[in-house]
Amino acid sequence: MLSDGSTPDAATLLNFTQGTFKWPKSSYVTAQITFPNLLKDGDKIAIDSTLGFEVYYVNNAAPGVKLSFKTLDPATEAADLFSANAPTTAGDYVSANDSHWTLQLTATGEYNLIYKFLLEPDTTHHKEDETLNKLVIPRGNYSLHVNQLATNNTYVVSSANSGFEVEPDRAPFDTQRIFDSIIWERYLLSDPDTVVQTYTLADIFGAGTTNSWSNMTAADAVKLPFLEDNDSYGFRVNLDAKGLQGPDATATPATSVKEALQRWEVKWDGTYGGKSVAKYAGAYSVSVTIKALDPDMFIFADS
Repeated sequence: MLSDGSTPDAATLLNFTQGTFKWPKSSYVTAQITFPNLLKDGDKIAIDSTLGFEVYYVNNAAPGVKLSFKTLDPATEAADLFSANAPTTAGDYVSANDSHWTLQLTATGEYNLIYKFLLEPDTTHHKEDETLNKLVIPRGNYSLHVNQLATNNTYVVSSANSGFEVEPDRAPFDTQRIFDSIIWERYLLSDPDTVVQTYTLADIFGAGTTNSWSNMTAADAVKLPFLEDNDSYGFRVNLDAKGLQGPDATATPATSVKEALQRWEVKWDGTYGGKSVAKYAGAYSVSVTIKALDPDMFIFADS
């Protein structure tokens, strides 16, 4: 669950459902630590008064830096749970300390002591995101650690850790529109300023297609006659009118593909893969790679 109680977006919810702890950096997530298999002593739960834990997370790229370090003292912080009668019906629970601590009876007759807390950015090591205007856990792979403190306890609790990933936010517009807007222009090398023909997705796959350029195969290839005058065919990428305008439908169209793509928070380095010029008979292919303009701001797989 997100910290504000809201339901995560579909992609994040799918990640959580599949056991992948990954979410966009704009979201604050509530973490849960479960101390299982507690037993009753009479009508109450007994717990070692000296039992303590340290909780923190680390960026896997800098594992020596403990982030948002805190210590837990269950006997003190959840004292109300141990002074009251324990739940007697499986699934029932009692809470204390603003619901940070919960005691729940399981179906096996044992008790889980649960601690919930906000997985917060570290105020010393993390900075405010300029786009979101708030402190965030930056993009990266992390590990959350729970370790028993080195005190004289009557029993030992195993240390535990769990990985999670914070990724850039998804762009605030439909990124598929970028690809739908791509067109290819054919020209002659002898007259590069004159576009002989353009090719849209509809030209290749038919009107109303849901295919993308990445679905194009050799069977969909454009077939051209051999040029007898020693000229060559050239191909270059462009965007249609909506693509050049960007996600803001009121904006003045950009004057170049590179400028327009930046409006979509993506970039192209101006180079082509394959062959953008063809002179001799044979099979050719040409491609461009579009990447996130700022991979720490918005998530966008290279396409």
